[in-house]
Amino acid sequence: MRLSHVLLERDVANQAEIKEFIASLMDRTDKPNIKAWLKGSLKNYIVNTYQKTKPVKVTKSSPDWLVKKVEAGEEVLDVVLGTKFRKDVEHLIDYFTHSGEFGDKEIRVSGEDAFGKASIWGKASKAKEKEVARAKDGVDTIHEYDDGFQWVDVKAAGALKREGSRMGHCVGGYCDSVASGAVSIFSLRDPKNSPHVTVEIRKNAIWQIKGKGNERPVDKYIPYVNDLVTRLGLKVKSDLQNTDLVDSGNGYVDINNIPDGVEFTKHLDLTGRKSVKSLPDGLVVRAGLTISGTSIKTIQKSVKIVGGHVEAKNCDLESIEVEEFPADLILVTTKIEDLPKKLKVAGDLVLFENVKLTTLPEDLEVGGGLYTKSSPIKHLPEKLVAQKMTLNDVKIETYPKHIDAPEGELKISAGVKELPEAIRVAALTISTTGLKEISSKIHVGTLTIQGNGDLKKIGGDVVVTGLVSINKNRQLEEIDAKLDCKNNVDLSSNPKLTKTGWISSDGSVFLQGTALTQLNLERVSGTLDISGTKVTSLPRDLEVGKSLKLNDLVKTLGPIKVGGDVHTPIGAAKLNVDGASIGGKVKLSIMESIVSEEAA
Repeated sequence: MRLSHVLLERDVANQAEIKEFIASLMDRTDKPNIKAWLKGSLKNYIVNTYQKTKPVKVTKSSPDWLVKKVEAGEEVLDVVLGTKFRKDVEHLIDYFTHSGEFGDKEIRVSGEDAFGKASIWGKASKAKEKEVARAKDGVDTIHEYDDGFQWVDVKAAGALKREGSRMGHCVGGYCDSVASGAVSIFSLRDPKNSPHVTVEIRKNAIWQIKGKGNERPVDKYIPYVNDLVTRLGLKVKSDLQNTDLVDSGNGYVDINNIPDGVEFTKHLDLTGRKSVKSLPDGLVVRAGLTISGTSIKTIQKSVKIVGGHVEAKNCDLESIEVEEFPADLILVTTKIEDLPKKLKVAGDLVLFENVKLTTLPEDLEVGGGLYTKSSPIKHLPEKLVAQKMTLNDVKIETYPKHIDAPEGELKISAGVKELPEAIRVAALTISTTGLKEISSKIHVGTLTIQGNGDLKKIGGDVVVTGLVSINKNRQLEEIDAKLDCKNNVDLSSNPKLTKTGWISSDGSVFLQGTALTQLNLERVSGTLDISGTKVTSLPRDLEVGKSLKLNDLVKTLGPIKVGGDVHTPIGAAKLNVDGASIGGKVKLSIMESIVSEEAA
């Protein structure tokens, strides 16, 4: 059996982060056998075996599958991909590349064994390095600067081991690769011949740029690194983030001196570059822009965003003058106060935790979804156009009268006092609000109304073509709306619910945990559950396609049809089934009364 085909066993929530991490490693090697091992065995090791994990905490934004698993008591984990582990993986790639054990053949070793072997290889290399730590020969000068610093080509085994010993990494184990000519190691030396940066060159490309301990080089040495990359004219395959350079698609550009009018055909990623305080005038971006963690305050009007998404997270951004974005616009924890009056976003508009943003433009157009969270937005414009909307932890005071996004979804929560007059979306969720009554005209595919502590009545014109989940609303007394659904209707765990409109369902109907005394049912194609209710009789000619679960108050079925079993806590002998058509059997069930004392 191939190691990469091991089945996943643990439930791990951050699969996307793991996938992204594995993808980032592909630039660390050009060997197909190493890439295959990383995609298969390393991923399986991380998901199934790696021990540094933490339990997942459910939040309001957690997906439904995660919430259900956690509520069911199942263990769901996040794997912690910390700095040390990431460095260990880089060391592991060095072991595969330079130990001489694998060459181009398939790597058939488990993740646990691979890390163990790499550790042994690294310790052996360091032991040899100590023996030659004082060696100073075996290097050729490439370029010498006026201040006495120089780049040298480290060739001899002794010099390589000294480099590894002084720098605290495993380059001392590269002797065979360097001797064969497959790899060149360049070292930045000060006037006293002490190393400060190590660069690995392979196949006419730069594969590693490391400071001491495999960290990013100290800032004062970065200009030497930038100069070396420019001087050599080589492609940087990995560790470009350890320079102050970005790839424009037409060559490398210093982020601290980006010329006006430059065009980037590759994604311009300035993540974490705090030294960058502004964008150049006339900048043309064809594949997206990321300014997260920078000191950039404005995306000025002269900047042209031709293609790709724009992302700004945890940064000093205060204003945006560009009015049209060809893909997503993602703003998270910025200092934005206002958006352009005629803002058009072709993709998604994401507005999370922008504590100064209180309004949206009146003429806002969003081609994808509008997603807001923990931003003090109080008003949604009347002319708002968006395919999807998810509004979380916001303080909306006024909505448009009509929200029409038939292919989208709308999530409303946390303090909303009034809904639009009409809502047409694919999925509507109303949870943990302060609403006391819902009377809107609602036409949705899926309707979820949960955990609204003050909600007492649901009225209006409600059309649901899919699934209905109205539960855990502890004050809800009345649903004065007809529910004609193509899927399940779940009204359980509303302990004060005493009245519903007519219910028709092509799925199942769950009414347990309510205070209902009578049923308004036309049809139930699936299961009907009235356990724990106060219902004493069933509607005449009721048809239940599958099983029927009764409470202990129903003594007679009457002329009804049940396609499956009938479950009753009073037992078959006490249940009068005269006139009833039952496709299955009458079975004894254990009564679980989940009507609260408050409801009683």
